[in-house]
Amino acid sequence: MEIIILDHKKPSNSRSDRTENLDDFFSNDEIDPNNYSILNQSGNKIDVLKYIKSENALINLCKAGSGRGLLKISKSYGSSSKVLDSLSKIKNRGIHLNVANNPNTSPETLDYLSKDEDNDVRCYVAKNPNATSETLNDLSKDKNWYVRYWVVKNPNTTSETLKEMAKVETNYDVKYNIKKHSNCPEETWKYLSALEILSTLPQVSTKKSKQ
Repeated sequence: MEIIILDHKKPSNSRSDRTENLDDFFSNDEIDPNNYSILNQSGNKIDVLKYIKSENALINLCKAGSGRGLLKISKSYGSSSKVLDSLSKIKNRGIHLNVANNPNTSPETLDYLSKDEDNDVRCYVAKNPNATSETLNDLSKDKNWYVRYWVVKNPNTTSETLKEMAKVETNYDVKYNIKKHSNCPEETWKYLSALEILSTLPQVSTKKSKQ
């Protein structure tokens, strides 16, 4: 297939056929995908991000903090942990959501995003299988119950964290999933089960009846 690279910095009549050196062109560390379009012989655009070979080029693009392709890069399972870490530093909710949900995101980047002010971002961190037990322990104290819910759904959450959560948790769904967790200590399971039984008993009034 004939491929033409269109440089947006130059006049439109300066298009050049780069089919032979396409890989070399997009292996350049300095390439900025926002400045180029790839056209096939029919003049239809092809996704420029698919052709970038250089991790450094992507990292430099992320550090610039702009570009139409950043959301796509953050969502791609082909993005490296280094690229995703650079993306996490950009103040953009959509990018943070994608990075927190990406299976290639490193534990260190997830720990950074666990302090994000957005509840949904912290939920995705708690769901991510790369989240460490330390990060999950911090999130177990989150003010948002749905974040805590995903903490107790993560297999990396330790028995000690589950034990401490059971002592103070008020949300039924969170408590229910603490009991279901494979790391739930037996004494914690019995404690939560006893609370469930007590909650079904009729409340005894402490008020004195009038004579």
